[in-house]
Amino acid sequence: MSSTRHLRQGISVAVIGSLLTGCFGYDPTGPEPEAKKNPIQPTWSNADVDQVVEVTYETIPASYQVANAKLPSNCNDVKFLRFKTYGNPGGAASDAAVLLVPGVLEGANAFEYIGRQLVFLAKTQLNKELEIWGMDRRANCVEDLTGAQAAEAAATAAEAEDIMLGYYYGDQPINGKYFDGFKLSGQMPYLTEFGMAQTTSDMFDIVEHYFPDPAESRKKVFVGGHSLGGSHTSVFLSWDRDGDPTTTNDQGADRVAGAIGFDTFIGSVLQALPGLQQTAPMVDIDELADNAAEESSDGSGKGIYSTLVGALNNNLLPRSIDVPLAFSAEIIALPEALAILASKDPDAECTAYRRMPKSIELRNLMRLFHARNLGNVTAGPQLEDFRYTNEA
Repeated sequence: MSSTRHLRQGISVAVIGSLLTGCFGYDPTGPEPEAKKNPIQPTWSNADVDQVVEVTYETIPASYQVANAKLPSNCNDVKFLRFKTYGNPGGAASDAAVLLVPGVLEGANAFEYIGRQLVFLAKTQLNKELEIWGMDRRANCVEDLTGAQAAEAAATAAEAEDIMLGYYYGDQPINGKYFDGFKLSGQMPYLTEFGMAQTTSDMFDIVEHYFPDPAESRKKVFVGGHSLGGSHTSVFLSWDRDGDPTTTNDQGADRVAGAIGFDTFIGSVLQALPGLQQTAPMVDIDELADNAAEESSDGSGKGIYSTLVGALNNNLLPRSIDVPLAFSAEIIALPEALAILASKDPDAECTAYRRMPKSIELRNLMRLFHARNLGNVTAGPQLEDFRYTNEA
């Protein structure tokens, strides 16, 4: 109890101190960042990796088809980044293969750096043919990357900035295509069809496309992911594809050699929490089935699961990450757009934020992220009061 009281007192002091500091405003004579340190030089370059590793964006047919009339046609397939060495036909010809599933706010490109590097190291240091598949979730098909991809191909950061601002904010087409706007939850009713069964089925499709023989995939294929991707890996390993609990040769664990995870946990959630019963099930299937029933036994109405699905179908619960006045699809896309500029000219002054139209969500988040204390959120200074490089 004593330590709890002291903790609360410490928090109170910190909050009061933050408020008082905010009242006195910004102090331009405050601490300055230390000088830049010399980077550690790697023993190989990106150019070396490019000569060895081939990266392609693959599309294969999906066994799980979504029945929704408003579903965009490009959302019917399974898509993923494929990393392998040039000349390696892949599949059974590889010494090993890894399927990686991204975390919550990610797509296939979350694994671009580690995928390229691992394939390169396997070949140059171990003389092994490694193949990696970075999966896109089906909902990634909604993204319009036209402007970003054109900007990546631009010769300079200034040209890239003009391309992105023109396409995403200036109604300027690229190869005849116009940006249709950052979509809201109500404009994407088909997202309610992208669930655990569909995504798990897509994982099976990728593995079986390159390793149709289970005996071969059990020797060479590993599955895993980052954050939510690790949790989904756990689902894949135990997924009952034929719906018959008496058969086990159809589950994911019987199709792969092992599982891996980055900043995540593979297995029962309870195993990651010390002090809890290790034998307790991760999900009480009987309770879940009762809640999912269309009508509960006491006649009180629909089960929890049906209620939540109904709320998604009616857009009472958002189908996409959309927090009014704070978070939107535009906010999620912005860091990648700015990173394109930083990759091309890190030391040049960043002008994109000054030029672009500012939604209320963007203004609010920039005020929050740029504030040292609560007073800065309202009284300033604001982001526009400073000059930043693209890298900063």
